[in-house]
Amino acid sequence: MRKTRERRIISCLGGILSAAILVVLPHFFSSYIVSFMIITLMFIILASSWNLFSGFTGYISLGHGMFFGAGAYSFTLAVVKGGWQYGYAIVLAALVPGIMALLISLVVLTIRMRVAYFAMITLGFNEIFQNICANSDALGASFGFTIPPIRHLTVPYYILLLTAIVLVGGIFFLERSHVGLALKSILQDEEVAETAGVNTTRLKVLFFVLSGIFPGITGAVIGWYWSYIDPYTSFDLVLSFQIAIMAILGGMGTVFGPVIAATFMSVLIEILSTNIPHFYNIIFGILVTVIIIISPKGISELILRVTHRSRS
Repeated sequence: MRKTRERRIISCLGGILSAAILVVLPHFFSSYIVSFMIITLMFIILASSWNLFSGFTGYISLGHGMFFGAGAYSFTLAVVKGGWQYGYAIVLAALVPGIMALLISLVVLTIRMRVAYFAMITLGFNEIFQNICANSDALGASFGFTIPPIRHLTVPYYILLLTAIVLVGGIFFLERSHVGLALKSILQDEEVAETAGVNTTRLKVLFFVLSGIFPGITGAVIGWYWSYIDPYTSFDLVLSFQIAIMAILGGMGTVFGPVIAATFMSVLIEILSTNIPHFYNIIFGILVTVIIIISPKGISELILRVTHRSRS
């Protein structure tokens, strides 16, 4: 009990220290490093938001990128066609994916469904939204939209940093709450959880909606940062797979596992794509496979094992 408490305090202090360092980082490093950190924060939010639902319940989503795309498009349409201020457009970019997630969950999560079917359905929804945007002139068709360029890199950086802190901090407290235990009971055995009095349907719907809001904000900010969106980058299936891989690689249902994995993979992608652009996908895939074989429960478990051995 004492060791668990000490571990929680250390984790909390480590998180606070990391956040403090990240707050001052843009003032001491080049624009290249800040740009890299923007993409890293993007992956941290996407992987952690996937973990918020799929990691705790076991319902694997292969179309999580659709919320990223919906946020990017909602923001862009509001700014480019509606003339909205950026702040209001970001709020809209959070609401639209949240409503999408609510409607999808009311259809597929209110009935007893196998995890494999849920994975395929989310993948299918991602493709549906991509094709709707690609074939609609009102939504820019396959050409997409150009967004007025951002003036300062610190703007998207701090918005994403704040979003990441809120999300990861929320998961930190969720994991240690009764609600977190109820969510994990769905992963263990949903029927037993219902028998014990857990309203599994309500929890699944609520956290699927929450997991859709954060990618929406991220999609808006990244679209603004890129100054351009189109259906193929916004609803890219590769992004959805990367999100799932990062969360699984870090450790499903853990707090900092997806954060560590997202950071590790961002660094790895940057190094490999810069130095060996034609082969980096192959090497990247091999390295991810090796890590999963060595530690099936993710990087977080591997770190705990190494720490435990060093202490003993």
